[in-house]
Amino acid sequence: MTNGLRELRRRKGWTHEKAAEETGVSKSQFIKLERGERTLKAAFIDRAASVFGATREAVMGGSGHDTYPIGLVKIKGIAAAGLWLEHDDVMQQELAQIPAVMTKYSDCEQFAFKISGPSMDLERIFDGDYVVCVPYWMARSTPTTGVLVIVERRDGQKIERSCKRLTVVNGSYELWPRSSDPRYKEPIRIPHATDPHADDGIEVEVIGLIVGQFRPR
Repeated sequence: MTNGLRELRRRKGWTHEKAAEETGVSKSQFIKLERGERTLKAAFIDRAASVFGATREAVMGGSGHDTYPIGLVKIKGIAAAGLWLEHDDVMQQELAQIPAVMTKYSDCEQFAFKISGPSMDLERIFDGDYVVCVPYWMARSTPTTGVLVIVERRDGQKIERSCKRLTVVNGSYELWPRSSDPRYKEPIRIPHATDPHADDGIEVEVIGLIVGQFRPR
């Protein structure tokens, strides 16, 4: 997903290092945000808008977003518990379109993932269904217990995306499958930063808040 950070930075004549300093992130973090490799969170969008003297829409991309016919959203890939893909394979997955959904998050971009496997069948999200999402950190400022999300895990050059139900427990987050299949009963845990097991080499990020579902006929 493109955003407006590159254009805003260039208008200021700033280097990546300067832009990172002004927006309160590291240089490497800013570069990843600018490239669209990390989700723009609500707090960062507000801070960047203030720093660059721009609107939130300009930071998020405005007309710079990929455009699709009205009423359609793009499919960004597969969400399948336990399926690890090479980063290049994820980025090269073919894009298609499905109908958009009506949602209160009208100012957020919609995107979709195709569900593979039975890890959420107890939520009536079945193999072959599509879930429609908005960027989580644009829709919510904090993690919220009970919502359905798409979570992305990264282990070096491998990426896994899956659909889960988010639960907040004592400051830590748990991402639960809801499956009749005994293989999918354990949650993904995102420990608090002070937890000694917080850094196990696998990055976990909630990237999408699920706002709708589409089932092909």
